[in-house]
Amino acid sequence: MKLIVNADDFGYSAERNRGILESIENGIVTSISVLVNGSTASCDALGCVPARVSIGLHFNLTEGTPVASLSSIPSLVNPTSNLFWGKQDFKLRALANSIDTGDVCGYALTVGIEVVIPLP
Repeated sequence: MKLIVNADDFGYSAERNRGILESIENGIVTSISVLVNGSTASCDALGCVPARVSIGLHFNLTEGTPVASLSSIPSLVNPTSNLFWGKQDFKLRALANSIDTGDVCGYALTVGIEVVIPLP
């Protein structure tokens, strides 16, 4: 049996990235989830992750700035701030059927093509 220890939110901040990288160096963490719209989620930052570490995605639909064009995901974004709605407003909008599932699928596809494929 192989134990997988995942560190979530790589890319959230430089401090979190350092902690995750230290945990990898110490043999604790074996995989990471990248917060693709995090302030430090870049190819440069991911270049510091050893090849033996599995990389997954953390699709964030509720906080921060989207990585897709705003016009392609209108139901996910507050038009006043151009940011995701936030967790509470997203939940309320989802309960009111105001979140377009096509926007969610389109965002996932955009992240996959524009963000993940170019990674090292």
